[in-house]
Amino acid sequence: MPDHSKNTVSTTALLRRWEPNVVDPERRENEARQTVETLEVDVGALKEKVGRRDQRAILAEREAGLLQPLVASFAAEELSNHDISNVTVNEPKTQRI
Repeated sequence: MPDHSKNTVSTTALLRRWEPNVVDPERRENEARQTVETLEVDVGALKEKVGRRDQRAILAEREAGLLQPLVASFAAEELSNHDISNVTVNEPKTQRI
């Protein structure tokens, strides 16, 4: 009849010796999952931030596009209101400028 107690002891010893090899990868896997979750949240927040900045840039471009013709119109109106033939040039002021 075989001696089961010897087999049980050696099997138990073998399992105890390999247990850290099993526990360590599980711990690393859990840490990796937590890291992935954290990074996914961070990426989501960054995407939202980029989206808001893109929207602000688009708005600024639209505003600039609307203001450019207005400025051109004011400049043209200002030029048309001045009669260049009646303008007297002040040389000292011109030199200073």
